[in-house]
Amino acid sequence: MRDIYLLTINQCIKKLNSGKKEFAFVAYELYQQLIAADLLLQNNVLDRFAFTNIVFTGLMVKDFTGIEKFIQKNANFLLYEYRETIVSIAFARLYYTQKLYNKAIKVILKTEFNDFLMSLSARLLLTKIYIETKDFDVAENHISTFKKYIRRQKSIGYHKESVLKFLVLCEQLISCLNASKKQQKLFQLQLSNDDSLIEKQWLLEQLKKSL
Repeated sequence: MRDIYLLTINQCIKKLNSGKKEFAFVAYELYQQLIAADLLLQNNVLDRFAFTNIVFTGLMVKDFTGIEKFIQKNANFLLYEYRETIVSIAFARLYYTQKLYNKAIKVILKTEFNDFLMSLSARLLLTKIYIETKDFDVAENHISTFKKYIRRQKSIGYHKESVLKFLVLCEQLISCLNASKKQQKLFQLQLSNDDSLIEKQWLLEQLKKSL
């Protein structure tokens, strides 16, 4: 039964990653059923990817109270070596989604992210926060440091080019926010026509605020 749930959830996550956001509701409901049936843990351990996906889908459906309770109740079931970073990024994402930006920043800055993907997630989240709060000087300094960090990494595959491209577009976004409407429209068209972008919808939403 547990395997059937997880296989179904994995299909939902694949659909989500391809942009079909309605599958967040399905995946999150299936996770709730998995928890209710006491099938989430194995040998009293919670898989870190399942933990992350529950937070991810729960935030997409805006169950903020439920996700906060889930993190608090289940953090100790994560393997110790991953616990601090996974719980920190989970709380940071919760606070970010609630627009509690200062709390999200505080959580990220006090955590040492030893895992590359967790560090990447934290840095991307900070990039978005600094831009959303219009703290552009801090954003530009952060982006510059972030780009150096990415270029120093070895063997990180497709992450390198996709993240560097996103950071360049963030710099263009900051410049474009005070540009003419014509320039903003051209940048909007550039973003809309590029299906390879990470955080494409977020970039378009930020630009839309100034149009």
